[in-house]
Amino acid sequence: MMALSENDIREVVRHTVPEVLSAYGVDVTDPPAAQADMAYLRRHRLFEEKFSLRSRLIVVTVLISSAVTGIVFLFKEAFKVGA
Repeated sequence: MMALSENDIREVVRHTVPEVLSAYGVDVTDPPAAQADMAYLRRHRLFEEKFSLRSRLIVVTVLISSAVTGIVFLFKEAFKVGA
């Protein structure tokens, strides 16, 4: 097996990385725009994670509140409390 020199490896990486990034839709000709796009995607992902967590907490809260309210009404009806 032939060992690659450090310069050979750098040359392969120099050609391969832009091809891979281009395949993912990243515009490698404008690095600041690509960085801004990545920053936007990160902010969007973090927002979605927060929103997802909050929405799950809201759903759980509504379900628990509904269950407790239903139980209270059942007890009121069963024992005719407050009538």
